[in-house]
Amino acid sequence: MQTLFKAALIMVATTMPLFANAQEGANEPAHQLYGGHDAGALLSKSLMVTSQLDWLNAWSLNLGGNPPEDLPQGYIGVLVFASYPGHLISLHPLDDSSSLMIRCHQAPLPDSRSYIAPSAWAAGMFRADSVTLEDCP
Repeated sequence: MQTLFKAALIMVATTMPLFANAQEGANEPAHQLYGGHDAGALLSKSLMVTSQLDWLNAWSLNLGGNPPEDLPQGYIGVLVFASYPGHLISLHPLDDSSSLMIRCHQAPLPDSRSYIAPSAWAAGMFRADSVTLEDCP
């Protein structure tokens, strides 16, 4: 009886990681969003990339440094820079289908410094086959 119990315990211990790995992909979010208040001199620009190398290059060339996360396989990376100095920008995914529509929203800072402040940027990683940007620079 003790041998049977040990065998069952070993079987459970060896198969649990397989179940955890299989469910890991199902728990990934459909999108991840990032943003910042200083895009430097960059204005009115949108970029969409589908590979990790392009994601790294777009991030380092436009914002400097490395992105907070790697672009997973099957995701599309989006970088958007506000059209005007002192404007904030945000990304709003409209659905979670494989052909994703993302609406950009720009708003000026609510004070007199809005015309001298740098423009903002927004970025996102979206699990989709295609992404369409609406009202984006």
